[in-house]
Amino acid sequence: MNTDSPISTRRDRKREEKRQAIVAAAEEVFGAKGVADASMSEIADLADVAAGTLYLYFSGKEALFFAAFAKRISTLFESTHAHWEANGPLRDRLAEVVRLHLSFVRTNRGFYEFLMTLGHPDHTSPGEFSPLIELCDSQLSLQTAAFAKAQANGEISDKLAPEFLSRALRSLAFGMVTDAVNRRKTEDLESVVEPLVELFWNGISK
Repeated sequence: MNTDSPISTRRDRKREEKRQAIVAAAEEVFGAKGVADASMSEIADLADVAAGTLYLYFSGKEALFFAAFAKRISTLFESTHAHWEANGPLRDRLAEVVRLHLSFVRTNRGFYEFLMTLGHPDHTSPGEFSPLIELCDSQLSLQTAAFAKAQANGEISDKLAPEFLSRALRSLAFGMVTDAVNRRKTEDLESVVEPLVELFWNGISK
């Protein structure tokens, strides 16, 4: 039996709408100024709320960053999901997924630069990293299923576990991203798509 009153439901809906407005404002300010140079007061102004209101929803700028980045990267994952679940040649789908990821990094370099200042999450106690970890784990599951299907069809070697292949691909791509962001050479990422895919494919093909 649903015990929520119309008033409490309406209140919850308005609270969520305000939270989403704050996240959208943060996403815009972070994208325009960079996370490090953005201020909470600028985000509050754009969201049309008092600065103190932000702290009713988020503990600080880092928490707001994670919410904004999770919102942005979820759009990327919606695009890549279709490729992992499609029925075409795996290599073609793999290349498109890598291309989408690296293009996303180029467009959102400032987000990645700030993310790297926060260090690596402890997966046993992820804290504010939780939204990103959940999204990435969901993506990993799709990749694993795609590799398992390709092995069952005889398209790739079955010598290595599908989950290992997924983690290896993620590590390889993340290594290229980290290097490009650290060197401020994200514009070069397009040129590494095909070599990266070829290197990975040569290791998994029959």
